[in-house]
Amino acid sequence: STNYKLYSNQDVTVGVKYFLFLGKASGEAVATATAADKLAKGFTDNTSYSSNTVTAVSGLTVTPGTILTESGEGSDWATQSAALAEYLLTIANATGWKESTNASLNNLYNKFCRTDLTAGSANAVLLTLQNLYRKVDALDATIKTNIRNAIVASGKAEVTSGEGSEAVLGWQSSCTFKDFPTSLGLPEGAAHYKYVPAAGETAAKFEYTAATSTDNTLTTAATSFVYPNELYYLTSTPIRATATKTVTWPNSVANWKDETWPTTGATTIWTDAVAGDTKNIALKYNIQYGSALLATQVKCAAATLYDNSKLLDEDQPATNKAINVAANSFKLTGVIVGSQPQEVG
Repeated sequence: STNYKLYSNQDVTVGVKYFLFLGKASGEAVATATAADKLAKGFTDNTSYSSNTVTAVSGLTVTPGTILTESGEGSDWATQSAALAEYLLTIANATGWKESTNASLNNLYNKFCRTDLTAGSANAVLLTLQNLYRKVDALDATIKTNIRNAIVASGKAEVTSGEGSEAVLGWQSSCTFKDFPTSLGLPEGAAHYKYVPAAGETAAKFEYTAATSTDNTLTTAATSFVYPNELYYLTSTPIRATATKTVTWPNSVANWKDETWPTTGATTIWTDAVAGDTKNIALKYNIQYGSALLATQVKCAAATLYDNSKLLDEDQPATNKAINVAANSFKLTGVIVGSQPQEVG
C-alpha cells in the first residue's frame, strides 16, 4: 500500500519505553474564525497537544472554547440583549396600559411584566408579542393601538399576514436582534430575561444576563456554553529497541511477537527501552486510526405529550393541548457529542 509514511532521524532519549501518538482532524477553526465556523469545524481553546514536552497522556489537556468569550461574541450578546430589553420596555410603557383599570388589560400587563425568568430568544419574544397583539384586539381601542404601535415599530416586528386576532408577526429584515442568540452560536434556551420593577429612584426595566441567575436553578448560564471540540485521536504503544544496525523488518502489520522478529541465533536482539547504543526502534502495537458512525435514537416518554398552554393563557381550554407523537413530530437538528461541561451555571 502507498498509504504510509516513513519517519526517520527522530531524536529519542535514553530510557524511552513508549511512543505516544496524538492526531487531530484537519480543517479546525482558528481563534479568529466566526462563531459559525467554530461550531461547524470545532474549536479548542488549548495548545498543549502541539508541545514537544508532552510525554504522557496525563500531559494532554483539552479546554473547550467558551462561546461568549471568543472572538468578541460577548460584546454582541450585550448589544443585542440590551436592544431587546429596551424594546420590551417600550411596549410595557405603552401609554395607558399600566394605568388601565380594565381587568383584562391588567392581567395582560402582569403576564408581560413577569419578575421570574422568561424565554428570551428572538423567536420566543416574537411569539409572546404575537400573542399580546392578538389578545388586545377586543379591548380598549386607544390602548390597543398604543400597544400595537409599540410592537410594530421601525426595525422591530411587523405583521406578515392576517390581521387583528389572527395576525401573524415576523421580524423586519432590518431588525438587529432577529436571530438572537443563535447568531452568536448559542441555543435559544441560553437567553432569558425578566422584568425588574422600579425601586426608589431606579426605573423599571427588562434585563438579560449571560450569567447564572438565582431566580431559576434550571437556567444554564449563557457563558457556560462551549464550542464542540476538534476531533482528536490518542494512542500509545510500548517499543522494542536493538543495538543491531541492520535489521530485516517484517513485511507485515501484525502486532509484535518476540518469536517472529529478527534474532541472533537463539537470542533476541531486542530490549524494552532505548539504550545508549540503540540503533533501531520497533513499535510493539499497531498505530491505527479509524472513524466510526454514531447511531442515535431518540424516544419520547409517551405516545401523547402535553404542552403548558393551561399555565400560559387562561383563555385556553381547561386542559393542556395534546401532542400525538409521530415520526415527524419533533425535528432533531443536532447532537452534541461530549465537550460540554459536566456541570454548568
